[in-house]
Amino acid sequence: MTLNLENNEPATFIAQMRINEILYFISSDAEGLIKAKELEEHREDYFQDLYDFSFGVGKYDKEYGFSSDTAFFAIEIVSAKSNYEKQVKKQKDKYNRFWRVVNMMPPIDAAVFKKAFIQQVTVNTNRLREIISEHISDLEKIYPDDEEELSFEGEEGARLLGITEEKRLKRMKRNKSLLKELC
Repeated sequence: MTLNLENNEPATFIAQMRINEILYFISSDAEGLIKAKELEEHREDYFQDLYDFSFGVGKYDKEYGFSSDTAFFAIEIVSAKSNYEKQVKKQKDKYNRFWRVVNMMPPIDAAVFKKAFIQQVTVNTNRLREIISEHISDLEKIYPDDEEELSFEGEEGARLLGITEEKRLKRMKRNKSLLKELC
């Protein structure tokens, strides 16, 4: 399905906004590996800062609102490390999602995306929007309209979000029908 972007009706405006949103997600996903490597480079410094901070805080009295409980700081450090590792994984997952997008496209469109997002060569933004418009049905599966669904795909994501697979599928169907009405 290709979106008709020629007329200036409100529906077209909404469709263009969605295309721009997907373009943003693709761009962000393409940068995932760079961000993951930056996080990995600074991992040890971040972890050391956690220990340095916890060492000094234990010296404060409770009247300042800090706990000097060693177990508390140990749990906080473990939690912060875990969150940091999740951020690294999230960025790598975004990069993998970018390649899923590229690999689903015909070679000529894939080449444009690689040129724009990997080689970082200037590409006409309207051409990128046209490609997204041409592949909107497939891209909607990868980049759902609901931001919560974006991070959790499929049955596992539905379970983690506390929604049934049936409800997730209804949401996807609703989003597709709304998009079809707009076009």
